[in-house]
Amino acid sequence: MTERFDWLKQKYYTPGLHGLASEYSGEDEKAALELLFERFTHNDYNERDDAIEKLAELIIERNFLPEDTMIIGTAKGTEADGAMAGLYLLKPLLSEINLDWSERNISPVLKHATEMCLNDNIKNIVVFDDFIGSGKTLVDNIQKLKSDLNSKRNANYNILVAAFAGMEFGINHITNTLNVEVTCPIRLIKGISDYNTENREKIKSIVLKMEEILGQNWNNLKLRTFSFGYKKSEALYALIRSNCSNNVFPIFWWPKNLDGTHRVTLLKRLR
Repeated sequence: MTERFDWLKQKYYTPGLHGLASEYSGEDEKAALELLFERFTHNDYNERDDAIEKLAELIIERNFLPEDTMIIGTAKGTEADGAMAGLYLLKPLLSEINLDWSERNISPVLKHATEMCLNDNIKNIVVFDDFIGSGKTLVDNIQKLKSDLNSKRNANYNILVAAFAGMEFGINHITNTLNVEVTCPIRLIKGISDYNTENREKIKSIVLKMEEILGQNWNNLKLRTFSFGYKKSEALYALIRSNCSNNVFPIFWWPKNLDGTHRVTLLKRLR
């Protein structure tokens, strides 16, 4: 299998790939895995750098200025998430654009960001996340942000959502619900359902059967919530050495076996 997919040849993925091979040795299971790998989007650090540069280019193209722009994440306060990491990497690029950009223009924590956006001079609010899954969390957070702002300042501001990668259905949910623009260079479709193939339902049933070896609970999470990925996202996306999105099929990242023992997974997720 690694002969066909260069990213799987990387040493980082070897233990998890061996784990999948030992767990899923049936012909149907192996065929399903190969099909999913064909549809996988895998990014390395160079591709992530390209995505960060595109975000910086967007700021230049839209003429967003330090005096009227906030770039914010949606972290809850204590967690280290992908958006926080992405905003950190954006900092040196902002300094190249204009020396007036500063730490005050970036806030990865939603609560603090809301306070910064209360300034009537802020006309542009870029809400950033590294990956858009179902879009639900972003919709909820932006609705709260708008409610908090509109009760305390004028409504003369524009919100733009930016992400490195995202699910097409989640992006559509954001645009349709909030009527805001979403810029996202890597747009993904569901790994099985959005492919109009004759064997689509068969592949679904095989993958669902493959989930049966996974533990039903982990860290107060229930597997059924993440069957086929959170909100049935069927995501097939990974950034090397990153915290895997829970929108990805759980056979690739769920860390517990049915007997409670630890799985050696291809992708890693810390809750």
